[in-house]
Amino acid sequence: MSKNLKLLIVPFLAFSFIMLQAQEKCEETSENLKGEYRGECKGGLAHGYGEAQGKDHYIGDFKKGYPHGNGIYTWSTGERYQGEWVRGLRDGEGTYYFFA
Repeated sequence: MSKNLKLLIVPFLAFSFIMLQAQEKCEETSENLKGEYRGECKGGLAHGYGEAQGKDHYIGDFKKGYPHGNGIYTWSTGERYQGEWVRGLRDGEGTYYFFA
């Protein structure tokens, strides 16, 4: 391998490794959802479709780190709400499942 080619490959590989390590950390705003998050992210916050698992569990739409849009929130008690959310609060139409 020529010396010039090595001079091009080494910086490229180093840059690629750094970029892979620098992926954006994404957080949820709700304390009960903080833990593990998989999904879309914007500005370091959950934004778009995703799934958060902390003390409670939520799968659905997020905006600025909050459940926002349609989603299913399951509390640690097993109770669940499936429906619309606005800034982390139930809003609009949905179904609440609870235990008697």
